[in-house]
Amino acid sequence: MPEFLSAEWIDALDDAAQAGTLPESAADASLTVEQVVRDAPAGEVRYHLRLEHRGARIGRGPAEAPDLRLFADYDVAARLQRGEISAQQALAAGSLKVQGRLQRLVQAGEALQALEDLFAPIRAVTTYPESPAER
Repeated sequence: MPEFLSAEWIDALDDAAQAGTLPESAADASLTVEQVVRDAPAGEVRYHLRLEHRGARIGRGPAEAPDLRLFADYDVAARLQRGEISAQQALAAGSLKVQGRLQRLVQAGEALQALEDLFAPIRAVTTYPESPAER
């Protein structure tokens, strides 16, 4: 079982993304999003999502010239990943920060929803280590 934010977890997401095809209606979706998770058990973690040509890739580390960067503390990122809160709720609460071209995120909404379905099996087996705040 992959541990949240580990290299194994990011690679599992990438494998799932590569195995799937985004819907035809998402063919024009082009977006790069970098996720920055602060206060993770192993320190800050960065990974990124790249959508283009009806496909997606998930990569370790920072993205080159991302359209958006999302910043969250570990606890918020874990709650988002488990589906306990939505990104909209986290934004409204001020616990998810967005930097960049938000309109690109809105335009890629259908493609991002399709990815959620592809990632569901990984979410179901992901483990979550204690955050530093919980220790």
